[in-house]
Amino acid sequence: MEDLSVDPTFVSDLSYNEVKNSKWYHNGQYMINNGFPLQIDLELNLTCNFNCIMCIRDSIKTKKQYMDLETVYDLINQCGENKMESIKLQYRGEPLLYPDFINVIKKAKENNLFVHFNTNGSLLDLEMIKALIFSGLDKIIISIESMFPHIYNQIRVGGNFDKLLANITNLRFLRDSYEKEKPIIEVFATVQETNKREIEEGIFSAFWKNLADSITIAECFDLYDNTEDNTELPNWHCGQLWQRLIVLVDGEVIPCCAGIDYKDSVVYSMGNINKSIIKEIWNCHKLEKIRELHCEGKSHKVEMCRKCRLRKSVIKKIKNLALNRLGV
Repeated sequence: MEDLSVDPTFVSDLSYNEVKNSKWYHNGQYMINNGFPLQIDLELNLTCNFNCIMCIRDSIKTKKQYMDLETVYDLINQCGENKMESIKLQYRGEPLLYPDFINVIKKAKENNLFVHFNTNGSLLDLEMIKALIFSGLDKIIISIESMFPHIYNQIRVGGNFDKLLANITNLRFLRDSYEKEKPIIEVFATVQETNKREIEEGIFSAFWKNLADSITIAECFDLYDNTEDNTELPNWHCGQLWQRLIVLVDGEVIPCCAGIDYKDSVVYSMGNINKSIIKEIWNCHKLEKIRELHCEGKSHKVEMCRKCRLRKSVIKKIKNLALNRLGV
C-alpha cells in the first residue's frame, strides 16, 4: 500500500479566496456539519430523450422512472424548514421531461432555495423558456460538448445542434428582453477525444461566451471504472461529505456520485426518504462513520471511496505535482 502525503489545503483548482469566501467550500474544506446538507441533488426522473455515448442512465435498473410529486414536495418542505441553501433538480435523466417540473421549481423558490439543474437543452421551446424565466429559476446548466454540429450530434445521440443553438439563442434573447437577470445561463462540457482540440484551443469557449454567462469544462470520467485504489491520503478528505446528498428517483440516498458502482450495479445507500426524513439520513451512523474515516485521513478504508473516480483523479494529480517538484 502506498502512503501519499498531501497538502491539507489541497481541495480543488479554485483560488484560496474563492475557497475561503464560499460556505460550500468552507464547510467542505474544514469538515463542518451544520446538521443538514447545503444542497440536495434531486433525481426527479430517469427518462431522457437522448442516448449520449457517455451516459450511464440505464446501468442501474429500477422500477421507478418518475418520483411522486407528493414525495418531491415533502422533501422540498423539509429542505425549507431546515434552511438548506440550494437544490439541484436533476441527477440522471432529462428534468424537463418531468410533468410538473415548473411547479417543482416554484415550490423550491417558495422555500427560499437556490434552484438549478442540468439539461440537454433540446426541450427549450419558447413556451418552456418563458415558463422557466418566470418560475424564479436561478440557474440553468446546458450540457454541450462541441461547437461543431457533426461532433455534437455524434456525442449527444438524438440531439440536433442547430435546434440547440436556436434554443439557447432564444433563451438568452427572451431573458434579456424581459430585463431579467435570471436564470443564469451556463454551458457545461466534458472533455473527450472528439472535442479535446476545440476546448484546449479555446474556440469552444469563444463560440459560446456571447450566449452563456459562464462556461464550465470538466474531465469526463469513465463511470464504469470501479477499480479500487487503496493509496493512503493522510491529509486529504472529500468535502462532498459535508456539502450535499443525492436523492435517487426511488428515494435511495447516496452521499455523492461515487455512491453508485455502475459496473456491478451497487448502490451505496445511506437510507431512503420514503422511510426516513432527510435530516436523519444526513446524520445517520453510516454516513458519520465515513466522515470520521475521512477526518482521520483514512478514505482508503471506505469501499466506495476506493472506487471513486474523483479520488483517483486527486491521487493522480498529487503524484504529478510531486514529480514536477522533483523535476521528473
